[in-house]
Amino acid sequence: TSTSLNATEASISEQRRRADYDSDDDGFAPDNQRQTQQTTQKSRFSDDSDGFMDDDDGDFGTQGTRRPRKPAAPPPPKRRRIGHHATKTTGKASQMKKDETKSVDCPGALACASLMTLLNPSVESLETITDHLVWPEDLNNENGHDPVSKTLDPYDALACATMFCRKSVILRRDRLSPLVGTREDDYDDQQSAIILCIDMILQARRHSPPASKHFMCGLWQLSMLVKIGDYSDSRHPISVEESKMIVDALYPEGTGQGNDDYRMLRQWKKALKYRCVYRSEQLSASILTFLFAQKNLHEAFDNTFADYFVKSSFRHIDEYVRSFACDALGAGLVAFSDHKTIVAEVIRSALPSVKSEKRYNRWIQSVVDPKLPVDLSSLEQAALDDARASFEYHSVECIGLIAGSTPDATVCRDMIWHLIEVTVRQPTMTLLCRRACERAAYMLGFRTVSDLFAELAPHLLTKWIDARRRIRDLPILLTSPFSLQAVCRYMPSDTLNMLIEENGWCDDHWRYDPIEGGEYETLSKKVLPSFVERTSPFLVPIVLLSAGSESDSTAEEERFGAKQYLDEVTVIVQDAASDEAVAKVLRHHICDIFGYVFSLQSDAYNTDVQDSCDEAVKLLQRCISDGHIQREGARQSHLVLRRILKLYSLGISVVGVGEVDLTPKAFIEGMKCVSKSIMKKATPCNKSFLSPAGSSLTEIFILSKYWLSASATLRRRESAWRTFSLLCDVLQEHIQEGAIQPNELSFCFHSFIYIMLDPQNKPICPSILESLKDVLSVLFSDLASEPKKSLVEGVVNTLQKLCLALLQIHETTFHSFSKKCNAALTSLEFDQKASHGLLSIIGDAGNPFRELDSPWVSTSIRDANLKSIVQAKADLEESLSSDILVEAYDCLDTIANSGSLLLEDILGAEDILHQHESAGKGRVFG
Repeated sequence: TSTSLNATEASISEQRRRADYDSDDDGFAPDNQRQTQQTTQKSRFSDDSDGFMDDDDGDFGTQGTRRPRKPAAPPPPKRRRIGHHATKTTGKASQMKKDETKSVDCPGALACASLMTLLNPSVESLETITDHLVWPEDLNNENGHDPVSKTLDPYDALACATMFCRKSVILRRDRLSPLVGTREDDYDDQQSAIILCIDMILQARRHSPPASKHFMCGLWQLSMLVKIGDYSDSRHPISVEESKMIVDALYPEGTGQGNDDYRMLRQWKKALKYRCVYRSEQLSASILTFLFAQKNLHEAFDNTFADYFVKSSFRHIDEYVRSFACDALGAGLVAFSDHKTIVAEVIRSALPSVKSEKRYNRWIQSVVDPKLPVDLSSLEQAALDDARASFEYHSVECIGLIAGSTPDATVCRDMIWHLIEVTVRQPTMTLLCRRACERAAYMLGFRTVSDLFAELAPHLLTKWIDARRRIRDLPILLTSPFSLQAVCRYMPSDTLNMLIEENGWCDDHWRYDPIEGGEYETLSKKVLPSFVERTSPFLVPIVLLSAGSESDSTAEEERFGAKQYLDEVTVIVQDAASDEAVAKVLRHHICDIFGYVFSLQSDAYNTDVQDSCDEAVKLLQRCISDGHIQREGARQSHLVLRRILKLYSLGISVVGVGEVDLTPKAFIEGMKCVSKSIMKKATPCNKSFLSPAGSSLTEIFILSKYWLSASATLRRRESAWRTFSLLCDVLQEHIQEGAIQPNELSFCFHSFIYIMLDPQNKPICPSILESLKDVLSVLFSDLASEPKKSLVEGVVNTLQKLCLALLQIHETTFHSFSKKCNAALTSLEFDQKASHGLLSIIGDAGNPFRELDSPWVSTSIRDANLKSIVQAKADLEESLSSDILVEAYDCLDTIANSGSLLLEDILGAEDILHQHESAGKGRVFG
């Protein structure tokens, strides 16, 4: 009969299916496989593993041992002719079907669970899945369920947790609350999907002893939960309860006695502490979790992250853990703004001191566990001594990472100076410090280490003079980092011999042949004159300003006074030590000296700075006559103005005082002092104060624009823009005083147009537009006066070009921003469909399955979602574009409200104004 044929075919199909899959269910394996499975189950954790976690924890398709191949299934029987029945065979097939269809195997169950998650990703559906796969013993007393006696396979729980770590599940509550017919209150009584996933991870850990490959599994899943629930499109942060569970799962060593797993974790304490691979994986997951965390999770996790994952990891003996500790510190610098406190605490208590042998030994003593017995304590101290080179390497690398990752310029300079100090006290670590400086230069956007030192030269030389060290003792890392790179690249054999023989860098290994019976000249002394000559525009003024701090120095330090430094510089540059040679050097750098002095004299509130300037002028007058100073100062006055502008972008440091924070007004006053010192009579009020100094507003705008266009990195571009912003303040002052001509103002506006339209200046475009808006506000502030009115009439043509440039910037940025927002809206709608579930979409009468690609939400909900996306991108992701749009509109609005220019004459201006007015009334895009 057909019934017997169907039963036979079903039996054979079931045998084939079991031959293709290796079932993890011990209760329903075939008889010829039960013995094999029992042997495999016993030997699963009896391999020769060393107890460390494997690298394939995320590969849930692999097992600890490979099971033997199963025998091939018998060939299918021949089809019988219709009408011929075998009653005996039919009875056996029916009995076989009855015995074999008890339950589905594990792969099939996971496939069903995945399908259920796609059809309905609700919390009820997740609980149904976990009740059968993760906690099957809870269903023993339920009707219709057979008793389960086997233990949980950690693979099943971990596979379910990974299956649920998706946006459609975690964010379902937030995404469905705006939909029609659903309210957020409907989900308050349900269990959180995040808590359910964490419970599954903890359940898998309870059944994974230290010898298991799943020991302390789920770290990657925890970071993904935080990324989805706290960092992505979630409208609400992770709750306090969820945050506490995440911290407990990520840091099980810190669980209290109230935790259910406290006794088990106490038994595994040594495994948690000394298992390096687990600690590395834990540290990697904690870094991602910390970067993705928001308000509640930060409050619960910050202290643990700082004490355990940062400071404690730097003191770990495993170098792989310490390498992750550097990344953890970088994450802390990204998340927090108080960088000085963080860096000071890490250097004080976490990193070993590589500059002092006594401090390093004290740090080693603090790392050794005082609770260990004497013999074990001595062994641990010996292991730490053997790892000294590794500790020093990671300490130096961490300092370079801090210098490259912090946005605080002061912290960056301090860290670079710290590396230079290391090379001075430990010359063997020169190459290691150069590597750290190279990493910092790369992270800061500089092409080479030399470019980094050129940017920080004024501050580094000030610290060197402040330490009262001789200029001849400058390390080769500072004077010529390129020479270190060239030696290692082109002379590898000699470099390797030096490292083996000297246990590091040794400058005496590189010697030049003596000339005419003189002394050997090392590589550092060979490159020193070129460095001093290159940095003399900063070095000579710094040496003169150091005369003001000599009164507080001791008798031993007075041997390194300002006069001695001048003699040393003269000997290095001029190869002479006479007073005439010193005077020649000073005459050559009068513009540099006056640039420092005039900039600092405007800071009347800092008496130490004023004393340093007075002592510098007195020392200069002792070396050069007053008449020569006046003549050279007048002749080089335009160079003094350039030096003031350069110092404004780089910053000023004074020996004995440190970095001096001067306002833009102080530098403008310094520029005026240059003109006043040269003028013999008062300047007319309608004349620029730059004219007596031999310069003009056009000249300094050209110079500043050149510096900006020549900047190769973003950091230098921002530094050059500081100079241009200072000139914008000078321009506003000239407009208010009527000391500018229409042709000069037109040139300044053309400079704005050139800078705004340069694509490389897009990161600083909001600052450019803000400065332009301030200039336009001053220009149109008092049009009733005849001078201001004539000035505006003289630049009308340039204003039209400026408006066209603003329109171009606005439209380009607007289309790019709207494109990104519309793409985000499409992605959000797709994600909402996924959170709604395929089952709900199919069952919705208004949204049949064939119309899955069509919009399925109302227009009001779509507009609300679009507004939230625009707001989110304007605040976080696309703040640069939104700032450019707002500033460009403000500039156009300022020109329109002035009445000096008709917008009908400018194509597109009225459309933009109407567009912004429409957006203010509720429309997102015009």
